[in-house]
Amino acid sequence: SDQAAFDAWVAELEAAGDLVVSGGSVEEEVSTRSGISALLEYAMSYGVDFEDGLNTEERSQMTPQIFQTDQGMEVEFTQRLNDTSLTYTPECSTDLVNWHSGPEYFEAIDLGEVAQNTGRVRYRVIGSDKKDSFVRVLVKHEE
Repeated sequence: SDQAAFDAWVAELEAAGDLVVSGGSVEEEVSTRSGISALLEYAMSYGVDFEDGLNTEERSQMTPQIFQTDQGMEVEFTQRLNDTSLTYTPECSTDLVNWHSGPEYFEAIDLGEVAQNTGRVRYRVIGSDKKDSFVRVLVKHEE
């Protein structure tokens, strides 16, 4: 099951000393190997090998990338392909207070089969020609 996969991943981190759960939610605890929350590390690290530490390419794979193109602002990130309990929602804002998502705000961009097989996805922010446009990716784990 997807929950079993997440639990096994957490157990591996705890055994290696890379995650210490201090009474809060496991998903909110910070992983010492990446410096981000355990949930985000799990959700964004599909295909990343932590055995030799994180190099620059692997770290950028785990971090949403923002691109400004002739067609507007685009956000690209990695999704874990083997866990359907995770949802990824790109959101945009012009004021960092009110956030918006959905097909009226984002258009999926085809990256090709190779990128899709590594979990990479890209969205264009519709109407992002304004100078004050902000983007984030909301990740949720449903148990």
